[in-house]
Amino acid sequence: QLCPLILLFHVSSIEYGEERDEDVPRLDKSNVLLIGPTGSGKTFLFQMAARLLDVPMVVCDCTSLTQAGYVGEDVESVVVRLWQSAGQDIKRTEQGIIVLDELDKLASKRNKHGGKDIGGEGVQQSLLKIVEGTTVTVTDRAKNKTYQIDTRNILFLASGAFIGLDQIIKRRTGSKSLASGHPCQMSII
Repeated sequence: QLCPLILLFHVSSIEYGEERDEDVPRLDKSNVLLIGPTGSGKTFLFQMAARLLDVPMVVCDCTSLTQAGYVGEDVESVVVRLWQSAGQDIKRTEQGIIVLDELDKLASKRNKHGGKDIGGEGVQQSLLKIVEGTTVTVTDRAKNKTYQIDTRNILFLASGAFIGLDQIIKRRTGSKSLASGHPCQMSII
């Protein structure tokens, strides 16, 4: 029930954001964490919604991300993929959706031989910068031009199984509530 509202809010803030009255406060985007078991349709739900709303969207398997400079897909390539999905239209890219699938599996991977952690903490820090809002440079090799993409309005949807997260919240707080005392609405799909 909440997912369609989030997407509707995202699209309406894009369409009417510039036309709103000055008296009406601007609401920043709300990124989403969607929890559910593998194969429950988390990604499919957003793919269908993005198609219906005509918003560019890409799905990123976070398990394939590595720090910049290492073999694998670096974090900024996710924004490049969204730009390509939006037909290399900067404005549509900046209004798109990036699904960070399997985010729960992106954890610090300690190498027992003392090697570098190329897929864990560094990737998390890079993702955080992009999710919070930064400028990513993309290159159109055919035109030999570079463009700047602002990620502040891109909607990020993080999904994964997050096995045991509900128990951690319950253990830390003594119940399923937030620090403010408001109940924590955890819906496992």
